[in-house]
Amino acid sequence: MAAALEADLTCAVCWDFFQDPVLLSCGHNFCRVCLDWSWKEVEEGFLCPKCETRFQQRHFHPNPQLGKIVEKARQLGLEARDGGAEDSMCPRHKEKLKLYCREDQALICVVCDRSQEHARHRAVPVEEAAQEYKAQFRRQQEVLKAESSSQEAFTASEGRRLGMLLALTRTEKQRVASTFQRLHRLLQEKERLLLTGLGGVAQGVEQLRRETASRLQQRATLLHGLVVELEEKCQRPDAEFLKDAESTLNKYEKMRLSELAPAPTAELEQSLRHHSCKRRGLWDEMSASRESLTLDAASAHPGLVVSPDRHSVWHGNGWSRPPSDHHRFFPAACILGSEGFSSGRHHWEVEVGGEDGWAVGVARESVRRRSGPMELQPQHGVWAMELGQYQFLPTPGLPPEAAPSRRPRRIQVCLDYEGGRVAFSDAENLTPLFTFRASFTETLFPFFWLWAPSAHITLCP
Repeated sequence: MAAALEADLTCAVCWDFFQDPVLLSCGHNFCRVCLDWSWKEVEEGFLCPKCETRFQQRHFHPNPQLGKIVEKARQLGLEARDGGAEDSMCPRHKEKLKLYCREDQALICVVCDRSQEHARHRAVPVEEAAQEYKAQFRRQQEVLKAESSSQEAFTASEGRRLGMLLALTRTEKQRVASTFQRLHRLLQEKERLLLTGLGGVAQGVEQLRRETASRLQQRATLLHGLVVELEEKCQRPDAEFLKDAESTLNKYEKMRLSELAPAPTAELEQSLRHHSCKRRGLWDEMSASRESLTLDAASAHPGLVVSPDRHSVWHGNGWSRPPSDHHRFFPAACILGSEGFSSGRHHWEVEVGGEDGWAVGVARESVRRRSGPMELQPQHGVWAMELGQYQFLPTPGLPPEAAPSRRPRRIQVCLDYEGGRVAFSDAENLTPLFTFRASFTETLFPFFWLWAPSAHITLCP
């Protein structure tokens, strides 16, 4: 009963007596601190740490009555009571059993001790034998108490540890559910926007199809009328027929050869390509491994300043002399990321600042660092997009996949190593900017070039 009472007064999270207990609507009690810890970082869909009942709101009731019961239980203890043994009589001789036979390990009377059965046995008084065994029992009792205490401590420790692990698991399960609920809403919103846009394209195509069918029907009616008119002219007398035969033929020939202008589909096709590119960009973002990059300060041009967390870089006040370390870029104001990739799909986002004068992309590990002007071209081991007056590399003036409506503040770089692709898009609306196709054979590193004094770059977390 004591064990059951203790279980009722124990928190299922910390496995200890309740402290400042609170009650959930499902009927389970927890320490206020334990419940706050379990619901940390959870915005919706709160779960009971014990039965996993889901609540829409973060709500519980204080339970001061249970707190009083717990306090009283702490002050109570259990007492053991030992019972005494009753004297018994020898069933054979009706004498008191005052002796203990060591060989037979049995109580005997004085008559039994003198009998032939116990003649050669060692017998001692009951009190003496009892004291000897009690001493042995006490020694064994101390050993067992020590083992029991150790076992109880271990059991309590394991219970708390496993209870904490269970609570951590339930909390993480709750956080995963909350995270995926937010992702579902985000994907549903993106799906709604894409489908709405494609619905508009479909309506435009349907309207254009109806207009084109109407125009073609009108032309068919016109051509049929011309056929009837020519048949009528052929029925006239020869003299009247020949008056304007040549001019009539020329007029009808021109009308026959005239063609309807093709339907204006260029704008609709461009809109369809734009939505398709956004869909591919969303897939790249969801399927690629989002990298948490840092900058390799050891590779930076000596005139660049790298932030202590190695997430940002900008121009400093200058530098005194060329570096002796050939690992650094010079004279180009470039820097690489610390992490290299030789397989898989990866993407990262870069926040770019300044009116122009920056380039982002990837570069081979063997890219030339101590040379003349930087060559931002694949044959030189660099796949990058540069912003001067919107130049898309490697060939200046090469049109992007979809012309951006504004200068992007955040660039998303997607690398598909096995697929041989480096894609750039506006990270805020996933509008594609440019894509390189290549065959990679060595490790690629994130690459950044700040060739204008006002340019600065920050890696997005």
